[in-house]
Amino acid sequence: MSSVAMDSGHWYDASGLPCYTIIGKNGNERPTTIRDARSLNLYPSVTTITKCAAAPGLTNWMIDQAIMAALTLTRQPGETDEAYLSRIKRDSKEQARKAADKGSEIHGAIEKHFLGHPPSGDMWPHVKAVVAALKANFGDLEWDAERSFSHPLGFGGKCDLHCKSEKLVVDFKGKDFTHPSECKQYDEHLMQGAAYLEGFGLAPGRFANVFISRNNPGTVCVLEANPEDVRRGWRMFRALLSYWQESNGYRPMTKEAA
Repeated sequence: MSSVAMDSGHWYDASGLPCYTIIGKNGNERPTTIRDARSLNLYPSVTTITKCAAAPGLTNWMIDQAIMAALTLTRQPGETDEAYLSRIKRDSKEQARKAADKGSEIHGAIEKHFLGHPPSGDMWPHVKAVVAALKANFGDLEWDAERSFSHPLGFGGKCDLHCKSEKLVVDFKGKDFTHPSECKQYDEHLMQGAAYLEGFGLAPGRFANVFISRNNPGTVCVLEANPEDVRRGWRMFRALLSYWQESNGYRPMTKEAA
């Protein structure tokens, strides 16, 4: 099994180890499916559960990308509506892919830093800004990076950073912005943070997002959720977890949470 995340979904075994891919019957590596999860008793990820709900921030961003593509692509002579719309969709998806790739590159550089590996030169402004922002907001803490877990309620996850002594979880988000006022925590962020706190046994604790500008290296925004929002995030996550389990007819065999 592989711990490299795939778009099809993230899965974890009962000990918390990532199982994002498996070796198929043909001997080739492929993404893990829910059918595999049933046979291997795997736990769905926090993000798999939160994706059951609408994500207005992401939806609006995708709409913006489609509109921009429509404004910049000239309609070709004799091009049908269907062909033109298809070209717009391809272009907007390509822009989304490039943004995702850039975010993954930045995220990977920050991860390497906290695991003790220096980032490349062009990534250093992002890393330096994140380190400074964490210190300014939380002080000098001993961080655990990229740790994973499985929870008795039947879900798992991997967290960017957490600090046991402070009962604090931090999640990085890549975003195009120039000023902190453009950043906002949505319900999916609150659910994710609350689930991570529960997963690591840190609840009641603190959760913060660090938004990292993809287009302005060195610009970051730290938003910490208030305690009531964290509690609300956990209630929402529990509701979605029940929905996911019922709609898929699957829950891993676990010991019931106390």
